[in-house]
Amino acid sequence: MHLRSVPPVRIEPDGAVLEAYIASRAPVKIVQGPVGSGKSTASWHALMVNALLRQTPSTGGMGLRKGVRYRRTLVLRNTLKQIKDTVLPTKALVMPAHVWGEPTLSGRPRHHIRMPGVDWEILFYGLDDPVASLEDLKSLEVSDVYVSEARYMAREILVAAFERAGRYPPLAAGGCVEPQMLGDTNAPEVGSWLSIISGQSPMPEGLGLEERLAYQKPEGWEYWLQPPAVLEERDAAGEVVGYVPNPAAENLQYLPGGLDYYAKKIGGRTRGEIETELGNKPGARKAGKPVWPGFRREVHARAGLEPVAGHPLLVGVDFGRTPAAAIGQHVFGAWRVFREIVTDSMGARAFARLLKASLAQWYPEFDWACWGDPAGENMEQSDDVSPFLSLRAEGVKVLPAPTNDWVVRRDAVGELLERMADGRPAFMVDPGHCPVLTAGLDGQYAYPRMATGDERYGDRPLKNRFSHVADALQYMVLGGGEGRVLFQRTAVGRAVAPARVVRAATWRHRGWGTRR
Repeated sequence: MHLRSVPPVRIEPDGAVLEAYIASRAPVKIVQGPVGSGKSTASWHALMVNALLRQTPSTGGMGLRKGVRYRRTLVLRNTLKQIKDTVLPTKALVMPAHVWGEPTLSGRPRHHIRMPGVDWEILFYGLDDPVASLEDLKSLEVSDVYVSEARYMAREILVAAFERAGRYPPLAAGGCVEPQMLGDTNAPEVGSWLSIISGQSPMPEGLGLEERLAYQKPEGWEYWLQPPAVLEERDAAGEVVGYVPNPAAENLQYLPGGLDYYAKKIGGRTRGEIETELGNKPGARKAGKPVWPGFRREVHARAGLEPVAGHPLLVGVDFGRTPAAAIGQHVFGAWRVFREIVTDSMGARAFARLLKASLAQWYPEFDWACWGDPAGENMEQSDDVSPFLSLRAEGVKVLPAPTNDWVVRRDAVGELLERMADGRPAFMVDPGHCPVLTAGLDGQYAYPRMATGDERYGDRPLKNRFSHVADALQYMVLGGGEGRVLFQRTAVGRAVAPARVVRAATWRHRGWGTRR
């Protein structure tokens, strides 16, 4: 659309974080805040500053007119439907159609704005097919990238998108001034890449050097955290009993009802939803129907858990292309899970070396026993060597769990979550050292919802990055003696006395697996 003049623009954010985010000249800047915090509006204001003020006029050539500020912005959202349903309506509030013109909606939406001295092209991409989208990104030449709801974007997408910024206008016509990738998001999933590089989740354990580099915040990237919209109310014992609106929340002057807007948002939500969507804390998005609804983060998650000397550690292992391990202890009737190892595309022998090295580093004075998926005795198609043989070749004496029956595995953990031991929970996990397992327990290890009109779910959990360590947990508790009644009830195989298994399995393992 051709405009006769540059429309007047008022940028008056309500909040110090929003103001700093808009003004920031960092090559990458992301703002995280609760719902209704004004972050999407701030992102559009930041893009307007880049296009109308920071970009210098072209020197001409390459088909571009001299004296015109050229800017091309790429807007990303995880689906095209969400581009149309959420991104474009927000843009219309900031840049009304009767002033800035209407975008073209056919195919991939775009909005080309021409006005005296300014030529601003805005491209909207929905990433419905991540693989194809990644290839499409590699051919784009843009000035800015705006990522809406960055928590839904994979690391590869964000990195590839940033590589395309600053390529337009071409250097021969004056070049792009202060290229930038900016994004806004609600609190991300705990343990996700975004939560780790922003310092809100710890670095996963057991990563190699290359993987650790990928989880470090790149130099020059800025991550802005807005104040929470609600605050916790606690009783005399320090337990959370409710939530109240936060007077220090941002964007209140633009919300209907001001502070009361958030008071009305609290009702009808679970604690996890309140803390993530309103409290601005990373959480676990529910992937379906939780396998273990009895898990309560405030009861079963405890930071700083340490093993008890004189008792062996118990290790559960899940095999496959993404092997995982859960490391815990069963002492005085209580289970404690201290560490997890979560991998991506690792062979069994490499995983065995990682497991041994991690245990030697974390717990050099402890003996340990290891159980795995009984299917690990079977040969792998790639090299005709079973995972069990691969681990044993590296000095890890792994035993098959007493059963692989899904109901027994599920209920063995489920019953622990309902049990108390000496007045305390019979099961606890360290969320700091086991972020993926904790998220799985908290709902990410779930039955998928079926594509029907009513609320129906599958009978087996989703296979995702949370399921592998959740399976490892099941093998650990079964190997350590849980589920014996369930196991006998199913009449599958032969029950194994847990005490004898521990004695047989641990005598070979200390530190690097040397014999005592």
